[in-house]
Amino acid sequence: MRRDQAVLLLLFGGFVLLGLDVRYEHRHVVGEYWQGWLPIGACGLCAVSCLIGMGASRLGRLLCGAVFGLSILIGAYGAFLHTEGEAGEFTKYLTARETVVLANGNEQGERKVNEAPSLAPLGLTGLAAIGLVVSQRWFKGGK
Repeated sequence: MRRDQAVLLLLFGGFVLLGLDVRYEHRHVVGEYWQGWLPIGACGLCAVSCLIGMGASRLGRLLCGAVFGLSILIGAYGAFLHTEGEAGEFTKYLTARETVVLANGNEQGERKVNEAPSLAPLGLTGLAAIGLVVSQRWFKGGK
């Protein structure tokens, strides 16, 4: 087994587990918003693409690249939806004060239980980016 095949096999497992996790976390969202199905479908397509990408076919690798590229966009769209378009949502993870407030609740001691995690969709983006690089063999390495 070549290195790129081993990485794609690991990514296959990652996409399957991420898809199961997102399906569970979006269990209430998918009934109200169709966008909740996007990462679930993307994880399924990426898992299948990992298996296709393990073959040596140029057409298969091109198909994988398209699926992984689309999944990167879906993850970015999910981050946009989770933050409601507020770029400042990402900065709250960078300052110590905000981290403590998030851990203990807001200034009034209240905790937002149903708030969508801002960075969660970027997990799909990261896995898909790794899949894109590996499936397209942009970096030639040893066996």
